[in-house]
Amino acid sequence: MPTLHITHQIHLYYRTETGQKLNHAMFAAFDQMYDDISYLLGQAVAQQLQSEQL
Repeated sequence: MPTLHITHQIHLYYRTETGQKLNHAMFAAFDQMYDDISYLLGQAVAQQLQSEQL
């Protein structure tokens, strides 16, 4: 199966120093994106709550 072969190659790549650096960079970028989205969502909810009568 070609898919298993590609998956195995990816697994081997991520065990290299370069692969680990790429993995770290991707997770750092994801963390920043998640923080930004969470912050903006909180701002939007706060704005919405301020504009409504409780």
